[in-house]
Amino acid sequence: MVKINVNAAWKSSSCCAGAGIVARNANGQYLGAKAIPFLADSASMAEAQAAVEWCRFAIERSFSKVCFDSDSREVVQCINGNIRRGRWNEIFYLNLTLLLVHRNT
Repeated sequence: MVKINVNAAWKSSSCCAGAGIVARNANGQYLGAKAIPFLADSASMAEAQAAVEWCRFAIERSFSKVCFDSDSREVVQCINGNIRRGRWNEIFYLNLTLLLVHRNT
């Protein structure tokens, strides 16, 4: 089992955002990390984009059994199959995350 923690940051004045991703095994040993800069128009959009990056990170490293940890309720609900109605661009990224999760399980 691999636990992946992901968090996003967003600065409203510049729309600069980024995601930080850290992976550890069941014993807490470090398996890898990644920082990804990008642009987003809201904090929730940054969290949605970070979720896609989390999926890419897990797929690139061929992690098969993954526990995902995020402080974004919307992202967690998406992973659990409950996508709410919202802005179309956020829903796009959340749907992409859901697709990547189910395609690689």
